[in-house]
Amino acid sequence: MLRYLNVLIVILLSFLVTSCSLHTGAKELSETKKNVPDGWFRTYYSEGQLELEVNYENGLRISPIRHFYPSGQLHTEVDTDGNYHQYFEDGTLAMEFTEKNGKKIGEEKIYYSNGSLNSVLKYRDGECYWRDDYHRNGVIRSSCKILRGTKRERREICNSFD
Repeated sequence: MLRYLNVLIVILLSFLVTSCSLHTGAKELSETKKNVPDGWFRTYYSEGQLELEVNYENGLRISPIRHFYPSGQLHTEVDTDGNYHQYFEDGTLAMEFTEKNGKKIGEEKIYYSNGSLNSVLKYRDGECYWRDDYHRNGVIRSSCKILRGTKRERREICNSFD
């Protein structure tokens, strides 16, 4: 469930960043004659706290995308190299991965709120091919090879270590 929530947040952030160039409510963001975003794009919660910020220069994103909890604590940060970090509200790392050209590459790590590893997913060409799951105490619970057929068809061959 946490994985699907995190994917939803990534999609939402991508949508927000994509829509930034046409957003008229952010006073810091100006547009040139060619509708190219330039400057800071910021959104705020209804109570006035900063919710999201990103900086553009001549249409190119030059700062990390930062999304904050209403408390002001950093929730998500995506740097300009595609490195994604999500945090629990107490500041503990919740998830990290890297994206290139819209596809995950390498390892995605998901953590429990106590800081121990929950899952490691391995990606090749944007497709997850391996998953290791861990108990809260850090002991490995299972390893799964992920096999794909059609886009929606997925099988897993798992070894359980319980």
